[in-house]
Amino acid sequence: MTVGIQKTLWGNDKFIGQNSDKLAHLYKVHPEAFKDAMTMILRYWEFYDELDLVLGDKMEAFRTWFIRATPPESLTRCYRYLRQTGEISSNNNDEGAW
Repeated sequence: MTVGIQKTLWGNDKFIGQNSDKLAHLYKVHPEAFKDAMTMILRYWEFYDELDLVLGDKMEAFRTWFIRATPPESLTRCYRYLRQTGEISSNNNDEGAW
């Protein structure tokens, strides 16, 4: 498993590769991020998607909020269930996306 790095237009390092490779790499370098799913997601976004650069000084406030928020997997699982049971209809734009 290797995670490649390439330079962005602005000279920053950008990790490239499969999400599974990145997750395995993250576990090697930051095993503490895997204490729960929300922390892992947040750390992944920060480490590979540069969330901290996007949020700047708002990163800590977002971290506090995100850790306490409803997990994304819970919402997508409920959404799939409601579509499957017909309680909500699928939108043509998202057909097959989930």
